[in-house]
Formats: sequence, C-alpha cells, structure tokens
Amino acid sequence: MPVAAMSMGALGAVSRVAPAFGTALTFAVVPDEQGEARASAPGQMPIQDVRRCLELLRA
Repeated sequence: MPVAAMSMGALGAVSRVAPAFGTALTFAVVPDEQGEARASAPGQMPIQDVRRCLELLRA
C-alpha cells in the first residue's frame, strides 16, 4: 500500500524529499505569476529545491 507522509517546520523538511526513501509523493511550492514561492504550510520547499535534493539523493 502506498504511503504519503509529510511533516511541517524545519525538522519536517526532510519529509519533503521522502520519495527518495520510498514514499509515494511529495508537495512543493510553485512560484506564482510574480515569481514568488508562497508556502501554505511551514517547511514546504520551493520545487527547484525539492528537485535538486531528489537528484542528489538518487545519484
């Protein structure tokens, strides 16, 4: 059964790259029309940071 778990805050930031460890999905902040990334919860990372972390962890 697929699992999706995300934690909040600075300590939960590692859960944003949990797909590298087998979780089913993640959630990242996408910039708005003005190019600003506005998180809807503490600990959310901009999508470019999530992508880079996943690339490094999977290398």
